Amino acid sequence: MEEKNINQKFAIETNEKERHRFLSVPYHERTLFISHCIRAELKEQLKQYAESLGYRAHIVGGGSIVHKLIIKENPKAVVGIACEPELRMAVEKLNIPLQVVLLDTDGCKDTTVNIEEAKRVIALKEDAAHPANSSRDANPVTT
Repeated sequence: MEEKNINQKFAIETNEKERHRFLSVPYHERTLFISHCIRAELKEQLKQYAESLGYRAHIVGGGSIVHKLIIKENPKAVVGIACEPELRMAVEKLNIPLQVVLLDTDGCKDTTVNIEEAKRVIALKEDAAHPANSSRDANPVTT
């Protein structure tokens, strides 16, 4: 299996497993972690978008910083936008609901992410009238 497919499978499985718990957490109790390696304009767009919904949002350099911020802020749910190794490490260490968005490109500088997909995941919430419908498209999409 090609590495990109393995990474996508990891993201899909993680998001499906955690979706129900994640959706029950209101925006103001969630934190967004954005990898520092993403292009500056994308990082700022995502940070501003998440904060406009009520999230706490951080641009972080790695897993140890994420862990410290989680201890300090005690979020009830997390969205992580990063490369697969960083996300996998977070999934293994965290025992809180989370959703992940993989980067479109690899490397540790000027990487990219599908901004619309990232915003869609950030905006996920439970639909009081139709809870099952709120998660129907919560899988990562490749472009």
